[in-house]
Amino acid sequence: MRLVSDWDTVVSLVASCRNEGLVSTNFFPDEARMSAWCRDGVFFEERCGGTQFFARKQPGFHNMYFTSKSPDTLAVDLRSFLQANGNERWIADLIGPDSVRQPLESAFASCGFDPLTTLQRMGRRTSVGDFPQQPGVERANSEDATNVKALLDGYFVAEEEQLPSLDEVVRWIDSGTLLLVRGEAGDGILGFVIFDLSPATLYLRYWCVHPDSRGRGVGGRLMKAMFAAGRGTKRQYFWVRTDNENAITRYRHYGFQFEPMKDVVMTHSPT
Repeated sequence: MRLVSDWDTVVSLVASCRNEGLVSTNFFPDEARMSAWCRDGVFFEERCGGTQFFARKQPGFHNMYFTSKSPDTLAVDLRSFLQANGNERWIADLIGPDSVRQPLESAFASCGFDPLTTLQRMGRRTSVGDFPQQPGVERANSEDATNVKALLDGYFVAEEEQLPSLDEVVRWIDSGTLLLVRGEAGDGILGFVIFDLSPATLYLRYWCVHPDSRGRGVGGRLMKAMFAAGRGTKRQYFWVRTDNENAITRYRHYGFQFEPMKDVVMTHSPT
């Protein structure tokens, strides 16, 4: 595979795919994230037949992204890709409503991929109401980046969550969309919430409370502080594992409901 050195190369490759009518995809370019991957030297690309593949290298595996002419074309080209790159572990997120996603799942299954987990999108319209200041919730600062990254790596499963790089954590801190609760001196960070904010939407990325701090209201304060930050939006959403019943119950408490969009994570082990 060839190293992608800059964002302009990504833009050029995506434009070529669109001009060729390559429409079956799990690749949704994000300049900030992928520029960081390019700088870190962990972003690669390879063309096989009618499919453009991208890969993000992570410890122990690669995230796979693709843009192809059709699921049938993808199945053929994926076999060729794996013949050349089958010595790596591959993780692919297949996203969409059933009618779009299931043919892609079949293509990956025919090439030896197995399901790892399933996430489903939950969303709600932004509530109208008062959002009082939450005690102890503050914006993270630059000195918190390394500790937040360590908590993400320690309490989330990298293969299932597409964990961010340190550069991405710093970007959220700079944008003011990483909120946290600190403990007493020496206790470190009790919990944090990370989200993306636009004029129309709030996208919850990560919500984490340290196991020793659960049941103390930390998670609720973080969630309410995030709602306050997003009160000018129209819609709020996130992805949750379908087997995480405890989290789903909490999210329903805040008015979130399932939407017809799933993310089936599939894995292929080295041959």
